[in-house]
Amino acid sequence: MDSVVLRFFNVYGPRQGMNDYTGVITRFIDRCTHGLPLTIYGDGSQTRDFVNVRDVAEAVLASIKCKTDSEIFNIGSGKPTSINELAKTIIRLTGTETQVSYEKPHAGDIKDSYADITKAKTLLGYAPKVSLKDGLQALLEEKGIES
Repeated sequence: MDSVVLRFFNVYGPRQGMNDYTGVITRFIDRCTHGLPLTIYGDGSQTRDFVNVRDVAEAVLASIKCKTDSEIFNIGSGKPTSINELAKTIIRLTGTETQVSYEKPHAGDIKDSYADITKAKTLLGYAPKVSLKDGLQALLEEKGIES
């Protein structure tokens, strides 16, 4: 049986709620808007790949149309963003003076994680279009926060 596997990295976008599985972007925005400090585990230099849900949807559609045999694709932006950079960007876009506190890193936390999307680009024609800044601005607008 042929199949296609899509390996999503840190997906963010509209209508994400706060729960046990909420990602760092939603948590940071929520804390900024409530005047609470942002908590970073470790020194904040660790990197993650944040991909907008609109780009993920495009990847899913492309994979449905794809004529490949049993492939696995990384779906992300292909760009590393440090947690410190993410925090600074969200603080700037929310217009708050939120502080950042640093805690001990979680045991087993990965230092750097971002997608090599070369195969998805080549075989699926996948090309992420939403920059992190633009995606964050749209997310804030959806929540009624002017950036």
